[in-house]
Amino acid sequence: CVGTGDCFSQGFHGNGGGRTQAKLRGCIRALRAVTSLGEASVNQNLCEQRAFHQLLGVLIQLQAGCDEKDVVVVEMMSDVQWILSELCESDARAKEQFGSGGVEMVVNFLKRGSEKFYSGLGHNRLLLSTVDCVWSCVVGSDATEDYFLAKQGASLLLDLLRTSPPCVHGAVLSTLLDLCDNPNTRSQILSWRDADGQTAPRILLELWREEEEEELGVLRDQHGGIIDPKKPILTRLQQDVSGGSSFPADSPSAAVLEVSENLRAKIYLIFCCLGFQELPGLSAEDFVTLSIVRRYLDFKVGEVWDELSRELVLDGTKLTSNDEEALRSICETSEDTARRVMEEQSDILEQQQSVELHEEMMAYVEMKSHWKQQELTAQSWQNYVSRTSDYNVLQEVKVQRKEQVESSRPTPEDGGAAGPPAEVLHPHV
Repeated sequence: CVGTGDCFSQGFHGNGGGRTQAKLRGCIRALRAVTSLGEASVNQNLCEQRAFHQLLGVLIQLQAGCDEKDVVVVEMMSDVQWILSELCESDARAKEQFGSGGVEMVVNFLKRGSEKFYSGLGHNRLLLSTVDCVWSCVVGSDATEDYFLAKQGASLLLDLLRTSPPCVHGAVLSTLLDLCDNPNTRSQILSWRDADGQTAPRILLELWREEEEEELGVLRDQHGGIIDPKKPILTRLQQDVSGGSSFPADSPSAAVLEVSENLRAKIYLIFCCLGFQELPGLSAEDFVTLSIVRRYLDFKVGEVWDELSRELVLDGTKLTSNDEEALRSICETSEDTARRVMEEQSDILEQQQSVELHEEMMAYVEMKSHWKQQELTAQSWQNYVSRTSDYNVLQEVKVQRKEQVESSRPTPEDGGAAGPPAEVLHPHV
């Protein structure tokens, strides 16, 4: 890896003074096997030997002469990124060594997007290794994060989130979430727009709805609102296992497992960093979904207590009166919260309906005024044509105008009020 020269012939005896692509590929695979062991001393030794600069140099060289249809080159680039991720994941000093050169590298790869994800040439693996490289090598170092954000890194991650397939969304959201610890991330996320002008909060809420409706089977109405206040965020899987046997004491329940297996918890935490007020570019449907997102943690706590209550019943555990009253109060509080959210959603939809009705009335008034103006214009034109094409009509109009002029003149009974004032003569003294 340290040597320089041609490395683009796959044969072992290819050109380049022995430094062939096959040898480089073997070196990269060996380094990946070594770093994947997780031995801190080995990884530290690699860092002391300036492995970062050498690996980044190899990666830049491969990227510069890369044929996007060359499976071997794409594989080597993704392997180098995995090695860098292993070296930086738990080492703050290594993240600093990654530096601006590493940030430039991941930014260039992020700009490629996900168009070739399903090409079958390894670009799916390269994309995932790039996102992992951002999470392992950039996130966690203030200086590296600031440089990454200065290069519009958060915007590139949002572009990737918008265009990538669903299997990539979890990794991108996790990286964005950790990047939100940097105070400069929020403004960049809120100012981002996609090609259609949609904002980041709206994209996140769309992902939430798609996740609930297509993947999790949560009960929602046509506007995305809560249907059953007893099950405000309950998934299809949780409903299937809710009536079964109790869970072992050493394994998490369905409500807890659900948090790590879908995107909702990540989206909720990102909104906690962005805030729930004054978010740009949201529709009424988005505000309905946002009301659920805001209460996600409350609903999840209620689910856990509900599961605990069922577990106690299945195990035949008899509660004291105080414990039973406390458990019932907690479950009722969760249900009351869901009902309040349902009322809030109804208010949002009613307000939106009022706005749409007002806009419809204004449009109707404008249309009516437009048609009235057209009628007046047509009538004026018709009168003009009648006056200029029919002599009799023209004579009638002439007589009418003459009568109007005569009627506007002062009559003799007015005492000559309209005449000039008489001159007053003064005798000479």
